[in-house]
Amino acid sequence: MKALASVILRRNISFTAVDSQDIGNAINNENLWKRLTPDAQTFVKNELLKAISECTDKTVIHKICNLVIEIGGTIYDQQNYVWQDLLNMLFVFVNSEEDIKVDAALQIFNGLFSYLMDHLVKFKGDLMGIFAKTMSHKSLDINLAALQAVSNFLQIAEGKDAREFGALLPAMVQVPLKALQEDDETVLEDALVEFNEMAEIEPKFFRKNFKDLFLALSAIVAKNDYTNPTIRHQPVEFFVTVVERLPAVVKKDQDTLKALLDLVFKLMIDIDSDIDESWMRPKEGFKADEEEEDEDSVHFGKTCVDRLVSSIGDEIMLPLLSTLVQATLANNNDWRYKNAGLMALSQVGEYLDDINKIAPMVPVVIQHFQHPNPKIRYAAIHCIGQMADDMTEDFQETFHESVLPALAQMLDDPIPRVQAHACAALTNFFEGCSEEIVVNYIQPIMPKLCQLI
Repeated sequence: MKALASVILRRNISFTAVDSQDIGNAINNENLWKRLTPDAQTFVKNELLKAISECTDKTVIHKICNLVIEIGGTIYDQQNYVWQDLLNMLFVFVNSEEDIKVDAALQIFNGLFSYLMDHLVKFKGDLMGIFAKTMSHKSLDINLAALQAVSNFLQIAEGKDAREFGALLPAMVQVPLKALQEDDETVLEDALVEFNEMAEIEPKFFRKNFKDLFLALSAIVAKNDYTNPTIRHQPVEFFVTVVERLPAVVKKDQDTLKALLDLVFKLMIDIDSDIDESWMRPKEGFKADEEEEDEDSVHFGKTCVDRLVSSIGDEIMLPLLSTLVQATLANNNDWRYKNAGLMALSQVGEYLDDINKIAPMVPVVIQHFQHPNPKIRYAAIHCIGQMADDMTEDFQETFHESVLPALAQMLDDPIPRVQAHACAALTNFFEGCSEEIVVNYIQPIMPKLCQLI
């Protein structure tokens, strides 16, 4: 009942929420807080502080905290008035022996940053002390709440104020590492989400410590028995996001860049070695974006390669990728290596200004059309189709004599998924072809296509 009351009152106090059932009634939708008398407002505030102080139920206190944040933000936003009694209580709560009160204080600080940043930033020294203490708290949940509050501060505060929080970075990175050690996947994933959000908004915060962060968080990728395997993607997403925005962090440290590429390839390789019948012969109406978890890892890896080449440039990336691709394609013991290499190679064409840079690899890719594993044939076709799309006209003009007969042959592949992808690759190729090239190949290809209809 208390939780429900908090939700209802919060909704009626909000300046943005309206009664959707009676949206035309301006009086009914007028903000409730503004309609209260000063005495009534004081009464509500005092009762809420009392309720938080006495609450022992975590679910209920979180609802009350959200209500308190709404009121505190409304007062400051509309009346330019700071609810000082609330702030005083929060500074007391963070030093409490009761975990529920420490957690409540962090939740309210987190919420108030969106409203009172220009006021709270005056106390950033105190806030740093609070966050340093709570991120080293014995409770992992409190560590996470502190990290979330710091993350929100960094995303809202001015850059100069955010940079002063750099001293907290060692404590911040310990939160996901502690979750890893305690095998708490929920907290681990939530903590990594915060790092990714901070990297999006304030990447410079991580610039000086990027290599240390890379070494520390790589341990999360190394573990491969998560209940949710996509947790391994999160640290790599963080690394790539920072590199996209600050390419210099790896341009001057290519050992770290090589290690990052190794992590990306590892994710692309660490997939199920069995190939399901449902993959080879998908049901009618199948869409390529409805892939299973293994395909998600391959797609994620391809996207990372694409983003890294785009941000760092082909002059640095192409030699590194070439070494990795050649190493994976040379592996004849595990098809997943070749699959990773071909899929990674498919991402580079868009960034090449000279067709000759990719020329030596095209015959190698076409050779894999004849591989006994259907996923390798699929990956090789995908690579050619993507190159044809990315380097349109130049690719077609240079390679039509070797590519089109090979793709035509793949229309006879015994695996429907491979046949379909060969059709898609032919579409990409023909879209960039001149009429003079098309007429030389259309006659042997059309009967094959008609048979597949």
